[in-house]
Amino acid sequence: MPVVVLCPSCHAAATHHLEPVTECPRCHRAYPDEVRAPAEDALRRADVPKPPLLLLGQLGASFGGFVFLSLLLLAPFDVGSFHINGEQMSGPEFLVRAGWAFLLLGGMLAAIGFGLWRRRTWARPLMMAYWPVSVVLASAPSWSEGSTTGLTGLLAFSTIAAAVAWWYLYRKDNVVAWFQAFDRREAPAPGAA
Repeated sequence: MPVVVLCPSCHAAATHHLEPVTECPRCHRAYPDEVRAPAEDALRRADVPKPPLLLLGQLGASFGGFVFLSLLLLAPFDVGSFHINGEQMSGPEFLVRAGWAFLLLGGMLAAIGFGLWRRRTWARPLMMAYWPVSVVLASAPSWSEGSTTGLTGLLAFSTIAAAVAWWYLYRKDNVVAWFQAFDRREAPAPGAA
């Protein structure tokens, strides 16, 4: 939520979206503390709305991370049905053959969900890293068997999805503004030790 500040020097109204509110953009005179402090407090209290697709991504990543990591916890006890490329196997065998991939993907998804929930800017590059990591892990069983069946479709889908994700995360105005708002809040204050 932006804050409009009336400059006591030139009487120009200026809209501020982020902290710090230090000077008038028109006359470049520093705002006095009695003007600056309430404006910065209002900006701090304002809750920047999370773009809807980021909220959906937060929920989806959190759920996906929970499912992947839960399967890892159940595998040693052979609870559930485990398959790799249509081949059914026991939970412990699944854990040996694909446990590291499930741990990596589940950990990434859980971290993305947590980062979006806690409004951390490191979630954005982690979301982009998800696409190449998931392609490598999804295609690894085909490589080990010497088969390339389905790899072209997987690469095409992942490339398109990564391009759309990049545009959304780094070019869509409201999403960029959301990340920038929290990027500046995470930065240490000048002079802070």
